[in-house]
Amino acid sequence: MLRTIRPLFLDELEAELAAATSLPKLRAFHNKLAYLTFFDPACGCGNFLVIAYRELRRLETECLRRIATKERATGQLAVSLDLLCKVRVDQFYGMEIEEFPSQIARTALYLMDHLENERVSAEFGEHYVRFPIPASPHIHTGNALRDDWNILLPASNCNYVFGNPPFAGQKTRATDQTADLKHVWAGGYVRWLDYVSGWYRLAADYIASSGAKAAFVSTNSITQGEQVARIWRTLLDKSMKIDFAHRTFAWTSEAKGKAIVHVVVVGFSRTNGQSRKMIFDYPNIHKEPVQEHVHHINPYLLDAPDVLVESATRPISPALPPVQYGNKPSDGGHLIVDDPDDLPAEIDQARRYIRPLLGAHDLLHGNQRFCIWMDRPDADTVARSKWLRERLEAVRRFRLESTAADTQKLADRPWRFFRIPQPTVPYIAIPRHVSQTRQWFTVAYESPEVIASDALFTVVDPDGILFPILSSAMFTAWLRTIGGRIKSDLRFSGPVVYNTFPLPNLGPSERERIIEAGRELTKARENHADKSLAQMYSPLATPSDLLAAHRKVDLPVDRALTPRGRPASVTDRMRILFPAYERALGRLT
Repeated sequence: MLRTIRPLFLDELEAELAAATSLPKLRAFHNKLAYLTFFDPACGCGNFLVIAYRELRRLETECLRRIATKERATGQLAVSLDLLCKVRVDQFYGMEIEEFPSQIARTALYLMDHLENERVSAEFGEHYVRFPIPASPHIHTGNALRDDWNILLPASNCNYVFGNPPFAGQKTRATDQTADLKHVWAGGYVRWLDYVSGWYRLAADYIASSGAKAAFVSTNSITQGEQVARIWRTLLDKSMKIDFAHRTFAWTSEAKGKAIVHVVVVGFSRTNGQSRKMIFDYPNIHKEPVQEHVHHINPYLLDAPDVLVESATRPISPALPPVQYGNKPSDGGHLIVDDPDDLPAEIDQARRYIRPLLGAHDLLHGNQRFCIWMDRPDADTVARSKWLRERLEAVRRFRLESTAADTQKLADRPWRFFRIPQPTVPYIAIPRHVSQTRQWFTVAYESPEVIASDALFTVVDPDGILFPILSSAMFTAWLRTIGGRIKSDLRFSGPVVYNTFPLPNLGPSERERIIEAGRELTKARENHADKSLAQMYSPLATPSDLLAAHRKVDLPVDRALTPRGRPASVTDRMRILFPAYERALGRLT
């Protein structure tokens, strides 16, 4: 919570108090505290409001202590705390959809008020209690995505909006939550928007004509993948600017089970009031951040231009061939043999239909799996093999029981994968997910005899240009920034990542330099053939020759995109790639 409210208002108020060195300035600061208003439109049990109130009272107590010290030095008489304590719970507003948490939020604010009264009593040696209770917090029970925030607190009277709205993606949203999002986004609704996006849209509307600032703890998906363009185009059109951002970190949610979730914190306003913008980066998502002062923060939480990358149905670069999804079985697991020991003794009868199967985990960790792969039905072989019959019958039953009409239709062909774009020539296997600790994206060449599962993408690379491109730091930076995430792991996507990568047309000499660097990378991997890709690319144990080979790949790929200097970080590379993306789009229109 402090990661939200500190950069939103607390750091600024503390600095203002530190600069108030005279009695008039201290009294002016004290009066200011009493007129600030705070609004959490997803307050739940009031945790954010309670912590914000505690911190505001702490500032007030410190301000009063400094005033008292200066007054004693000038011989002025002390004034009763009843007249001095001005910060009250009625400066705090919240919205919560359920009645019981709303009541808890009110009670929690009263309790924190009592605790702070005890602290100020101890500080000044005078018993101070507010009774009868002179003010009440404004906690509204209602749906924040349906009810008008201005009725509770007019935007012109609000200083800060903050909180932790609920996260719910397309697959986890309830029906009524989807209806809420459709109501908020209207014609701009798309099914893959996270539920939290509704609060961003409404907060932008709410503060668009005021000087208020907003900040939310959110699922990190709102700054990655397809959501970015849809959410942030609307906010940028309303002149919203990001004032500070915490990049992805691990956070323990308050949901049942104390699940670890991966979140960001984004602070924004129309006034762009932050004199210094701040990015908080987490080299280790479980530890404290590294703080960086920057000139600008874009929707991907980088100090780079406001470029929004839209998914594309085909590559925007003419230098990139189309990428394909892997093969989808839709079989209930019955066409798959995860353990070679599960292959039957009668395997000779069906051996020609057993093929190696490769998924993302298999590719990276060297696991061995198999699948039943039949181009056409073979009634004779199936009749002779009890093992095949049982497997195919299980597939048939699974598909018949499916709620998906397309899956049901394929029940009469249980020997066939649901989707089969298997390459007929050697191909590059591209994992859909890799660890975020990877310095480079890890892809590999595979034989057409190896069946690529739908945990992979595939692309044909006849002259060897794509392997080094996909293995480069430049492409990895694009993936890391533009792609979605599963928790913190990088997520490759054909439409979002590959098709949008702005690789320029390469001249013959450029292509040859990159291809040759790719050959050297392949040789370096062959030197460690006893290790899996995951072992080779362990952040703490990558072999020196493999590191050197990757740097040789990066040099010509970097030069193809920028003739000057060597980019040293993801941000450096994205400052090159964002303009390249805009140029590539310009060539298409």
